[in-house]
Amino acid sequence: MPNLKAAKKHIRQTSWRTERNTGIKKELRTLKKSLLLSIAAGEKDKAAGLLKKVASKYDMAAKKKIIHQKNADRNKSRLSQKVYSLTKA
Repeated sequence: MPNLKAAKKHIRQTSWRTERNTGIKKELRTLKKSLLLSIAAGEKDKAAGLLKKVASKYDMAAKKKIIHQKNADRNKSRLSQKVYSLTKA
């Protein structure tokens, strides 16, 4: 149990940040999964629309330092390659 007032505050901040970060990461996984499902189904227009939304969410998460910037870039690149190969075929 923390003794100092600042330590108690740090525990409150950590729990609040963890809750926020978990929610955003969960939303990222959900959007990515729905994009991959639309790619697997061959829905070109839906996949292109979802790609914009997913890329925006990854950028936001990286900007708020919830995930690393290179992690966001790598995921966006891989997803856009899949969408491009779908529209190309």
